[in-house]
Amino acid sequence: MLTTDYVAGSPNWLELTTPDTDTAAAFYHAVFDWQTHPTSTPTHTLFRHDSATVAALTTPTDDDTEPAWTIFFHTTDLDATTATAEKAGATIHLAPTDHDAAGRLAHLSDPQGARFALRQPAETSDLEKLGVPAALCWLELDSRDAAAFAFYRTVFDWHTEAFDVPGTSYTLLSTTDAHPHRTAFGHEQLAADHPPRWLPYIWVDDVDATLTRIDDHGGAILTPATHAAYLGRIAVAADPTGARFAITTPESD
Repeated sequence: MLTTDYVAGSPNWLELTTPDTDTAAAFYHAVFDWQTHPTSTPTHTLFRHDSATVAALTTPTDDDTEPAWTIFFHTTDLDATTATAEKAGATIHLAPTDHDAAGRLAHLSDPQGARFALRQPAETSDLEKLGVPAALCWLELDSRDAAAFAFYRTVFDWHTEAFDVPGTSYTLLSTTDAHPHRTAFGHEQLAADHPPRWLPYIWVDDVDATLTRIDDHGGAILTPATHAAYLGRIAVAADPTGARFAITTPESD
């Protein structure tokens, strides 16, 4: 599972972009008991749980941006990491930019088309909760092409470990080979008609009860609850604005 022991390449921020922030805020409060907290930027709000930052909420900069969750990865040198990613085949959607107290940010997509972002923090800390209930605990790169491994190895020096999952090709990705499962996140090789994307998983105490709340508050259940090796009980859903996410009750170690 993910931890807050951030190193280069660690997931360090999670942000929902949607034009209907009021609906999104009400939904995630009902489903995960997340509270909103304003920032100095009017279009940018923090999601908190028990007073700890677990995600952020913002409005799109243009009308063509679809509602989506974006994963940010930690870097200590945004310009150098962005340049490495571009040389490795990434598309730059937002060049390195200063973003108030959040530090410096860049938005990209990998050569297969999965969008992600880079974040070099300033005085604002990274996410204060990871790998615990009501917080981001796992990421999954849904991709059609195992060549994505080469890209992320080049950019972040990630390690890979094949994992036996019946019926699919699954690989554990991690920022270190010393304790791979403490910093691991997955890659699933999908069919050719499936768009590549990063999918965030939120830890919940009861997947089925959470799905009921999702349905009751206008969300959509995209993949019903099922058991996944290594992860535990999982399901995939979308909020009322269309942004996809997953939930899981992790298996005990």
